Amino acid sequence: MQPTQEQIERFWEWCGATRYDLWSFKGQGFKFPNGDKHSNMPLVDLNNLFKYAMPTIYEHNLWLELEKTGITNLFWCVDINPAIELFWAIWEVAQR
Repeated sequence: MQPTQEQIERFWEWCGATRYDLWSFKGQGFKFPNGDKHSNMPLVDLNNLFKYAMPTIYEHNLWLELEKTGITNLFWCVDINPAIELFWAIWEVAQR
């Protein structure tokens, strides 16, 4: 199941993203604690999950909680989207 735009936005906010005004055109972008800026909401892909979500998992000492979701077994499956599955595993941990 794909996450909604609202869920993705809440997820990135949980990862520390804040909104900032874009000067070049109307709208807002996302700024992350490491200084990265995105003019649009970042995609849910493995690169962004490991770059923005995993540091938050480690910062809050939630790695063991993430392992309890069974995520460590997902990467052996070939018929799933690992980025979406990792998103939902982190989402579950973040909601606790």
